[in-house]
Amino acid sequence: MEQYIKSSFSMFSGKSEYVTLRLPLENKYCNIVIDRFGKSVLMLRDKKSDNHFIIHVPVRAEYPQPFFSWIFSFRGKVEIISPIRLKERYTKVLYESCVQQYMN
Repeated sequence: MEQYIKSSFSMFSGKSEYVTLRLPLENKYCNIVIDRFGKSVLMLRDKKSDNHFIIHVPVRAEYPQPFFSWIFSFRGKVEIISPIRLKERYTKVLYESCVQQYMN
């Protein structure tokens, strides 16, 4: 039950899939990750950057808008690494809701 709650970002149900995220290696981000996903989440130092860490967490991404809102709240500090199709979908949502909306 706890795992279900930690992977849910809204009232929508659906199958969980693992999402890999890159975050800045700062205490406030570590605390936010623990609050969202629990103390058992594995945080690994990013091999490409000493200033970031990687998490691999289950997310109910079938209806990703609440998850995207959570990512957006970090103002560009969090990157979706995989799955690529979710990263591409997030990029499209950002473009459509921000750039396209205000550039026309």
